[in-house]
Amino acid sequence: MLIHGGGIYANSTGVEIASSTLTDNTADADADGFGNGGGIFIYSGASAELRNTIVASNHDSSPSPSPRAWDCAGTVQSAGYNLIRSLGFPLTACDIQGNTTGNLVGADPLLDVLADNGGPTETHALGPGSAAIDAAHPTGCLDPDGALLDADQRHGLRQDRCDMGAFEVGALVDPIFADGFESGSTSVWSNSVP
Repeated sequence: MLIHGGGIYANSTGVEIASSTLTDNTADADADGFGNGGGIFIYSGASAELRNTIVASNHDSSPSPSPRAWDCAGTVQSAGYNLIRSLGFPLTACDIQGNTTGNLVGADPLLDVLADNGGPTETHALGPGSAAIDAAHPTGCLDPDGALLDADQRHGLRQDRCDMGAFEVGALVDPIFADGFESGSTSVWSNSVP
């Protein structure tokens, strides 16, 4: 079974990823030697742009001597300030082009296990001493359109020099709005079952 891109498979279109954490995904889960890019696989002709994103601790179960691309395979377009832990074997498994300012390649983000760290979804916290702490763009975390992202995945406020990825160390998450509802919202959500 051919399984590329355990986390993201970009086949014919482009994908833009900003202030996200891609971790613990698996390519070639059946270990038959076909499948690459545990975190991201970018097919020739497609594109994946990363900005302020962590791609680390993904898996490629292809047996040796098959090529293994744990975190990414293909050509990644960088918009700067990304942490990509492993390029794979051979090292050319992932080619990083574009703006490489602030990129950390081969660094360990020291991601904690997926857990309830406050907010509406579970997250991977950054451990003490993580290379991703205070390592994002100096003017702030930006979305693909260049707009400022003032909150992390948990709706916690980003700090002056924000962290790479989806989790901001030290961000206060208001327990009142931890379920994802925003202050001042007038929307009413309901879920009916027939």
